[in-house]
Amino acid sequence: MSAMQAGFASVCITPIPGKDIPGLFERRCAVGTHDDLFVRAVALKNRQRIALVQVDAIVVPEVVVAKARKKAQRFCGISPENCFI
Repeated sequence: MSAMQAGFASVCITPIPGKDIPGLFERRCAVGTHDDLFVRAVALKNRQRIALVQVDAIVVPEVVVAKARKKAQRFCGISPENCFI
């Protein structure tokens, strides 16, 4: 019986001042930081490899999700259907 392996990561994705902030019906730009925004992930390996990814964002475009899944497969051996974003 093999032991389960786990890895955890977190990356700050807070926009820099002046960067566009999506949402609403008017153009808004970041002027400062109230709370940082993050992407957090856990990767698990037992019989299969899976990744669970949480993003502090309203929407993650499908093209970004597809690229992330390809990178997870290339670098970590996690199949796209086992990468939950």
